[in-house]
Amino acid sequence: MNALIINMAGQRSKELRDDAGRRRLAGRRSRRTRSTRPAVGGPAEVSIRRLASDSSDREALNRLAGLDSADRPTGDVLGAELDGRLIAAISVSTGEVVADPFTRTEEARAQLELRASQLRAGDSHGHTGRLQRLRFAARPRRS
Repeated sequence: MNALIINMAGQRSKELRDDAGRRRLAGRRSRRTRSTRPAVGGPAEVSIRRLASDSSDREALNRLAGLDSADRPTGDVLGAELDGRLIAAISVSTGEVVADPFTRTEEARAQLELRASQLRAGDSHGHTGRLQRLRFAARPRRS
């Protein structure tokens, strides 16, 4: 009788450990999925571009500023698009940012801020962005 109880207790202990391992693994998968999931829907890439002063970009920027309850960025403006939809924008000269509050835009905002700072640095040195890229590519590698 004692052996039967010990055997049953061992089986139950093994079941609990296996179940805990499955839950732990499922938790890791769900955290990994949440942190790497794009802002909206399936796989998508954010594209950064200068916004033109034409009506379609102006309307999209006005919509975005309205969603963010902020003023529209002024001057030269860069926009981040996800699946063709403007989700964030930054003024190159002032650094003011507007973003869609209903979309995860942390990475897009970081990319916009980086690109705007690169453009400001290029302007302050009197170089175009293309010239800086060429100079960087032409530097010899250090051994």
